[in-house]
Amino acid sequence: LFQETLPLWSTSGVDERHGGFHEALGLDASPLMKPKRMRTMARQVYAFAVARARGWDGPADRLISHGIAFMAGKGRTDKGGWVRTLNVDGSVADATEDAYDHSCVLLALAHAHMSGNPDALRLGEETFAFLDAHLEDSRMTGFLETSDGKGERRSNPHMHLLEAFLAWHQATGERAHLRRAARIIDLFR
Repeated sequence: LFQETLPLWSTSGVDERHGGFHEALGLDASPLMKPKRMRTMARQVYAFAVARARGWDGPADRLISHGIAFMAGKGRTDKGGWVRTLNVDGSVADATEDAYDHSCVLLALAHAHMSGNPDALRLGEETFAFLDAHLEDSRMTGFLETSDGKGERRSNPHMHLLEAFLAWHQATGERAHLRRAARIIDLFR
């Protein structure tokens, strides 16, 4: 991880021209120029934050800030959520506000906050406000798949939201995040 994967993705994986990270690399480490999914951008931020916490001496702080700046600058919706997909140039390809993508963003922001990123806490709080206002299903204690309320509800977004809520509790110590996690657990009892 420290010798091959992180050095590759911290160099070839970074889109210095358009921002964020490349969605995929070819076998020769060149970018495949695919649309950028928000979950991929968030997972890269998360990976660099965790690598930093585990002692990686690469430019994690710069990469975390680079990813968050791209996500926040290009990937927010008018309602305060996060888009599903961006084009290579950073323009919006799919503005769907998806619960799974939001779980990835929340997890990344929690770990970025723990690594000292100055924007992560505010963005996390804004994302929780969006989640409560637009994705929470008041009828069933869980969350809608998308903000339009369409689509079959799946366990995968809920599992990843549980992980994100627990990470936010770890990052802040706030019991509200444990209550959120307990609501997810209750869905599976």
